[in-house]
Amino acid sequence: MTFTKLLTAVALGLSTVALTALPANAQSTSSSKFDWNVKKDAHAGHDHGTEGVEHIFTEAPDEHTIGDALAPHSLIVYASVVCGHCGKWFENDYPVIKERLIDTGKLKLIFREFPTQPADVAVAGFQIANCAAPEDYFDAIVYQFQNQKETFERLRIGEGRERFLELAKKAGIETENEMITCFESKDGKARIETAMKRAQAGKVDAVPALILDGALMPGLNGAREVLQALGEPVDG
Repeated sequence: MTFTKLLTAVALGLSTVALTALPANAQSTSSSKFDWNVKKDAHAGHDHGTEGVEHIFTEAPDEHTIGDALAPHSLIVYASVVCGHCGKWFENDYPVIKERLIDTGKLKLIFREFPTQPADVAVAGFQIANCAAPEDYFDAIVYQFQNQKETFERLRIGEGRERFLELAKKAGIETENEMITCFESKDGKARIETAMKRAQAGKVDAVPALILDGALMPGLNGAREVLQALGEPVDG
């Protein structure tokens, strides 16, 4: 079995829950290779079963966060590492929010996974970041967003093995065997499933999606909209 087939088989096995959130016509139809013909920004739509879901609009105890724990404001961000709009948000808007709000102690950011097509690639990326040490998580996940184009190009030209190993090493995973073990992580799969259940319960159906201080912001929002909502000066 080639690395690409192995990677896809492992990732698809982990992404069963994620795929149930996607419209039927956007789901992967083959387990032998990545489906590059699907729309990368296809979003969730099916019911996950959300009865009893907690912390839909608030931080849960075990989430990935960055910023002062006592910050007066919170921002929950749903995004997919294979979503083009999400890549642009983390490239253009996240650095501003980090500098102006997170680093100044005004805001804490909570990140939640929202796999979009190709879901196998998204889940593999999330699993890698989830296997990083807690203090390295945001470096690992933001790197994937900000270098998204390179990842897709490397996969397109058949350098998936090399690229995923590079991403894994960024997260502190040194060998291919360790990476495959990471892909199979039940804890990571459970985290993604929980994030998707919360998204469904909160009526999040497109990413990037922002929940600011417990309220879902309508439409696509960048740093400017977040700053304005918090009464912060907006440059330019």
